Amino acid sequence: MEQSLWESTWNSDMAFGIPELDDEHRSLVARINDLNHAIAMGLEPDKLELLLTQIFEEALVHFTHEESVLAQAKYPLLKGHALLHERLKAELENVARQCHCLEDLNLWAEYGLLVRQLFCDHLLDEVKRYSEFHRV
Repeated sequence: MEQSLWESTWNSDMAFGIPELDDEHRSLVARINDLNHAIAMGLEPDKLELLLTQIFEEALVHFTHEESVLAQAKYPLLKGHALLHERLKAELENVARQCHCLEDLNLWAEYGLLVRQLFCDHLLDEVKRYSEFHRV
């Protein structure tokens, strides 16, 4: 996966091969890139908080949809995948709490990078697992 410190570039390593899920993943990566770009540009903290909230809300809808699609595909690792979603949700909630009314842009930068890492690591790990299932 090609990426800079602030940005992740969508590529085939991030694709499940399910167009509707890949579109949602691409959208989330773009939103996370938008957040980190806004942090780097010094956007006001209240606007950063709004971007973070939008990422969180989109991720929640996506997790539910993804679990439904994977259930229909009879994905055998679905329970573990859903637990990973719960962990990621809890980590995103923690970031949102830490960033609420946060004025320090240096801390925002750390949290923005953390959100990018959490989501992209999750995506890459799960794409590998799903690809192995799908090949069988």
